[in-house]
Amino acid sequence: MSMRIKRLNGNIGTDLKYNISKLINPESILTDDSDYVIIWLDKSVNNDQSDDQYSYHQLGHVTNSIAVFTDENKCFDFINKFRPNEKQIFLIVSGSLGKDFVPIVNDVSYINSIYVFCAIKSRHEIWTKNYNKIKVVSDDIDDLCKYLKTDKEKYQLNQIKTHPFLKPSSK
Repeated sequence: MSMRIKRLNGNIGTDLKYNISKLINPESILTDDSDYVIIWLDKSVNNDQSDDQYSYHQLGHVTNSIAVFTDENKCFDFINKFRPNEKQIFLIVSGSLGKDFVPIVNDVSYINSIYVFCAIKSRHEIWTKNYNKIKVVSDDIDDLCKYLKTDKEKYQLNQIKTHPFLKPSSK
């Protein structure tokens, strides 16, 4: 079942009221006090589509803010604004962009994990095996969010163990 059909069958209608602007504000992420950032790169993201609204809603359960990009160069420039040890990046990338983008960013030390969000998993499962930071290839935002939340919590727990005086952000 495609991402769009599954999301629409999940009782998500066009009346989903969710404040997307609360999530999508790359510039505010640069100055917030969180020690991690979630970045989503996908050419087909559209704030007005109900399936994307649902994805934003689900990601909102994992984080308070997310930087969303439809252009690889702008995303890469944003990633390069961070310094090592400043923030950890959890990157969600579409399968179509990921095949070219992941090889460029896989060795960036402050990218913690990469998640490939695509319509057809089998199309991307082979090339993704070459990159150790890719945690999951998924066509289901709920599944992807479970992995993302688990990895974020592992990262925060590790931060507490290595820096006991730091207080991780709640979301």
